[in-house]
Amino acid sequence: MIDTQLIDLVEKTFDGVIAAAATHLGIPRTTLYDQYKAACASLGRSPRKSKGEKRANPTTSVTDTTDDEGEIRVIDVTGMPTNPDTMMSDRGIDPNIWRVYDLQCRDWTAPIGNGVVAHMQHTKIALHRIAWASEQVCPVTPVAPLPRKKPLTPKSANSTTLIIPDSQCALWWSTDRAKLYPCHDRRAMDIALQIAILTQPDKIILLGDMLDLPSFSRKFLRHPRWKGTTNFVLRELYWWLAQFRLACPYAEIIYIEGNHEKRLPDLIMDRAPELLELRRADATFDDPPAISVPNLLALDNLDVQYIAPLKNGLWLWDGAVHVTHEGPLGKRGGQSVAKALDDATFCSHRVYGHTHKRELAAKLMQEYTGTREVWAMSPGTLARVDGTVAGVSPRVDWQQSVALIHNYDGYIPLPELVPIERGFGYFRQDRIQGDTRVEEIAEAINYAPLCVDEMYDDVGAFEAAFGS
Repeated sequence: MIDTQLIDLVEKTFDGVIAAAATHLGIPRTTLYDQYKAACASLGRSPRKSKGEKRANPTTSVTDTTDDEGEIRVIDVTGMPTNPDTMMSDRGIDPNIWRVYDLQCRDWTAPIGNGVVAHMQHTKIALHRIAWASEQVCPVTPVAPLPRKKPLTPKSANSTTLIIPDSQCALWWSTDRAKLYPCHDRRAMDIALQIAILTQPDKIILLGDMLDLPSFSRKFLRHPRWKGTTNFVLRELYWWLAQFRLACPYAEIIYIEGNHEKRLPDLIMDRAPELLELRRADATFDDPPAISVPNLLALDNLDVQYIAPLKNGLWLWDGAVHVTHEGPLGKRGGQSVAKALDDATFCSHRVYGHTHKRELAAKLMQEYTGTREVWAMSPGTLARVDGTVAGVSPRVDWQQSVALIHNYDGYIPLPELVPIERGFGYFRQDRIQGDTRVEEIAEAINYAPLCVDEMYDDVGAFEAAFGS
């Protein structure tokens, strides 16, 4: 550690409390003080007088305010770590009436005496009222549902969650409009399905950007080759989701909104905001708006929960794991999760998509109860990585995989990545071959142009078809 880093650690991080800094570094306080004085002398300055240990207030302060119209509620908690679900349940807030639309979280460490450092947290959530308890609405009966089945045996303390990253399902026309080519890798999606069959997870979480929705983008040019494909994309993704429900009838399936799904409400908000919350006359306030991703994909038919808006994500196992679509981004492999571990607001294990990179890293954190290992993981993508899907550069640095999180005894979540490469998945000792399932899909959605050579090994497929 260089002299300036040592001085910053003592004076800024621990506010001159030598005992706390020494405990953090795992060295005697006299040794640290001698090193600190030497560092100050090398820079031609005098050391600060060592302070006695300050004690952080172990109590938690809470403010809970609601606006005059009763539509917005803000809860501000400072003290010991918490999470939005706990903050709401502790105050008897019904998630069917209130929904989190903004979250701010800041973490720091503070000495609490005897050289012990506590993990402190400031969490602020803003809630938007989505319904009033007195409102009476009529129920809706879904058509041809394929609901989740209740487990026949009691739930074990051990559980497994399958994480499925961005597939960016989209179709684009050939030059003669006779064929439809996919941006999603059907072989990779089939491998993810086979992993679900093998592991029978308790939860399946779709990390967002399962749809691409290129025709709804307000930022990028909308090429005419995308025109008229959205209906077929919706039907195909529904088919894949139905396969997961059939394969895992007892699993809880959760679909997190990604920035590509958000293209639809953003476009509506920009062009016709009245449509944003428009619902069928027989719909309840729990039902999704008429023009929304969960409604267009008929997720209620499959018992799939949709989590939006984009920033929300979800917490697993009482806040032990935070799952979101977006997270820190790095240009090179490994940099994204490294940034997540260095993030000042990082207070639990973290899983996120969006990067399209297969990354996993861990770090050992010092807390007032001892050490705790935390990890960050981004499981890559199920989109094609052969150059078909447009990225920042023509030769994208993306990798395919799915992930598993095994939670042992209810409180020790451990991650596992299952790499996928060129149509094969590598799961422990098994090599799993993926199938495009294209004939089945074409028959299910009644559209023959899907039955074509999909050019998986042609790196220039997208550029050649678009004439660039």
